[in-house]
Amino acid sequence: MTKHRRLGTQFRWGGFFLLCIGGLCSATSSATAAPRVDLELCTAPGVTPTAAQEWLRALQGLDVDNLRIRAANGGERAEVETIGSGATARYRVTGIILGRDELRLPGGKFTTADKARIAKWLDKLKEGGAESVTAKVAAFGLTGKQLVEIHTALAVKLKFGTAGQPADDTVRKIAAMLDHAVTVAPEVRGRFAGESVSDELEGVSAGTALAAVVRPLGLVVAPVVQGGKIRLDIVDSRAAKESWPIGWPLEANTGEAAPELLKFLDVEINDTPLAEALAAIQSRVKLPMLIDHNGLARHQVDLEKTRVTIKGGRTFYSKILSQALNQAKLKYELRADESERPFIWISSKLD
Repeated sequence: MTKHRRLGTQFRWGGFFLLCIGGLCSATSSATAAPRVDLELCTAPGVTPTAAQEWLRALQGLDVDNLRIRAANGGERAEVETIGSGATARYRVTGIILGRDELRLPGGKFTTADKARIAKWLDKLKEGGAESVTAKVAAFGLTGKQLVEIHTALAVKLKFGTAGQPADDTVRKIAAMLDHAVTVAPEVRGRFAGESVSDELEGVSAGTALAAVVRPLGLVVAPVVQGGKIRLDIVDSRAAKESWPIGWPLEANTGEAAPELLKFLDVEINDTPLAEALAAIQSRVKLPMLIDHNGLARHQVDLEKTRVTIKGGRTFYSKILSQALNQAKLKYELRADESERPFIWISSKLD
């Protein structure tokens, strides 16, 4: 996937928006004028004047530039017409009133009690344009096009080491690689204090790496759309309905994606710390190894203190890895990062 670099990097830390160019940071504003919206509602045949008056009262106070209700001429349909672009864009919305209990707008149905939902619909239109209210929503509340955009952007690989590095510095470095703003919610900023990254993520793509760095802190990465642009928010895991995952299902089979795991060898492991055994395996299979540190802590698994033994014999790395992890009630699976590079994900069998 192609990465298009830019001159500056946007990063929000603790509620302060920064524009960093050439290593220098200064405050800037991201506010832009909202597009204008004209809302014209057509009453379908059979809709009483009373129902039209109820809709007019229900919609008073909405943030639109013009609101009009008229009888349908025939052939109208719910649609959004975009006039102009950028800061001068204007949206002409046509809606169909079918009765007191149904108003059809592009991509949605509403009743007279749904003023708050209609207001959100209008906000979404202003922020993301016509496609944001008409396109089918995929994961994370993004449209399919937006999901492809952010997945592609997050496929850029880390070119620096992370193991033992401060978590906040690592997040800043990852943010500097991206064309999308990264924000840290002010209420969770303190969780980074004194925390370092346990896993080596060099060569792993930015999306997977960012999610892996913040997970041990009880945080997740949540994509959001504002002003038509996708932003990555780092928030408390309990505050997000959906969050960017640490890797994706692997489409290729093990033999294609990680042939080293199926390589045969003679092996014997005697009363060895699991951390040491994993490091030896990782160096030979040449795959990144990411660990669910939250799960291990929850089940009190210490990789340094847990010792494993595997009887001598001829076998392959995949089986050695499974046997060693099993002795600590752990398991592994192959996942792929955003660049489709496979990695090993280690987690507890008890979760």
